[in-house]
Amino acid sequence: WIVIFCLILTNLLKGSKKSSSIAGIQLCSATYWIVYILFIVICAGCVYYSFRNALKDYEEKQNVDIILEGDIVWTFKTTSVLLIISFIGGAITAIVGIGGGVIYTPLLLEFDVHPKVTTTTSLFLVLYTSLSNSI
Repeated sequence: WIVIFCLILTNLLKGSKKSSSIAGIQLCSATYWIVYILFIVICAGCVYYSFRNALKDYEEKQNVDIILEGDIVWTFKTTSVLLIISFIGGAITAIVGIGGGVIYTPLLLEFDVHPKVTTTTSLFLVLYTSLSNSI
């Protein structure tokens, strides 16, 4: 939710060709780019936090032996591959306008995630992508 809040705030602060900034920031000015870069830094921080949490949570699951069928084996390599492919998939879905499920569903199935988990995760990611594109 932090990213969605920051996305809305960033768009209101920056404005666009069709709508003016609520803070009076000129389009493509230095302040405009600072706000934009700050948003990217916040997003990168959220990704790093999620990256570390996924590895930590999986390690805790291993320690108490509660790994379920269809759970992703969160290793540094798996997390890195998912992160890179998700970033590329998000960029492709935003640029081309295709649904994110086309990218995310086969990816999750490739990592042996249970089909029900794959479907719900893919729907959540498509919702998030569509929301950010709409904003």
